[in-house]
Amino acid sequence: MEGVLMKMYHGLCLFIVTVFSLSQLAAETSQDEGAPEAEASQDEEAATAEAFRLLRNDPAGIQVRGWMAVGNGGLPDHSPTDILDPTNTGLNQLGLSMDKAGEKYRLHLDLLYGRDAVAFRSAGNAGNGWDNSAGFVHDDHAWALPQAFAEASVGDLTVRGGHFLMNSHSGLYSTDRFFATRTASEYSIEPYTLSGVVVDGKLGQMDSTVGWVAGTNTGFDSMTPTGSSTFVLGLGRSVGDKWSVRYDALVGDVGFRNAFADGISRANSYYHALTTRYVASDRLTVEVTHVYQNLKRDNIDTSVVRQAAFYVLSDSLTLGQRYERYSSSFDGTSLETDSAAVGLNYRNASWSNVLLRPEIRWEEIDGSSSTDFFMDVVVTF
Repeated sequence: MEGVLMKMYHGLCLFIVTVFSLSQLAAETSQDEGAPEAEASQDEEAATAEAFRLLRNDPAGIQVRGWMAVGNGGLPDHSPTDILDPTNTGLNQLGLSMDKAGEKYRLHLDLLYGRDAVAFRSAGNAGNGWDNSAGFVHDDHAWALPQAFAEASVGDLTVRGGHFLMNSHSGLYSTDRFFATRTASEYSIEPYTLSGVVVDGKLGQMDSTVGWVAGTNTGFDSMTPTGSSTFVLGLGRSVGDKWSVRYDALVGDVGFRNAFADGISRANSYYHALTTRYVASDRLTVEVTHVYQNLKRDNIDTSVVRQAAFYVLSDSLTLGQRYERYSSSFDGTSLETDSAAVGLNYRNASWSNVLLRPEIRWEEIDGSSSTDFFMDVVVTF
């Protein structure tokens, strides 16, 4: 017990120092801010974003957007059994997103290239099925088709069918995340893509999601009666003005995302991510997430507690802090990791399509620890 408390001490110290220094930092950065300047900054950001759009017009009503992330700390360098390597720098994500929306329908397609794309490719299907073909891989880079779905509004419900991203509390694409690096659970057990049908709607005061998919991280090859089968459930609601809770679960054929990828789903398994979010003010947000996965076939149990806080210092600068405790037992052995990170998101109004994400990350795995610097640049167009 003493060892566990000592490992959590590093993350707790980072959290305390971050929170208690936020008010002083914010006071310094906001002294010269005013309403006219804020409005001008927003107008400048909108003009910059429009200027750097990939296509000025939407051909055939299709909106085309893109993004690029370059830096170290890419997905191929992550491992739950080894400390993250900071020496590899390259093109992590080059994405293209196409969207065509009608009055009651939407068609969506994503194409992804880069080092991260290896993790977004489909598994559990034939070697030449969907984006699981060897031809999609080029050395340490790859192509992936993370999303290809149709969505329709039916009354108060939204029905989505096809291949799409799993709901993530911390974001999957570089454009949806605060931190460039992943934690052990985000890399090894968090599902990335699903193939099947889900329905979103309201259940009383709760946002709800129910559906069926062909396992986790699979393509259309697996959508057969004899293939993988997984039930999807999501529930979320606000509690007052400051609190919100979101629960996402998978029951059925669930497998490790990357840690022990063998292309075999674990039947009768369970996964959930439960996040509580507290908006303390218009500047400070604190989140606590519990992730749990039980793989019946191998009797693997993984339990994760992740805490994060984000503070808006100014219109262009946000400070973030994250800590995770990861514990997994399998085949009579156990694996425990801890990681903590403090990072910044910087976006200048004159270059609102460019995001800089420096990060200092401490990590300990089975007694070995290291503190390293990571950074990437995310450009949207």
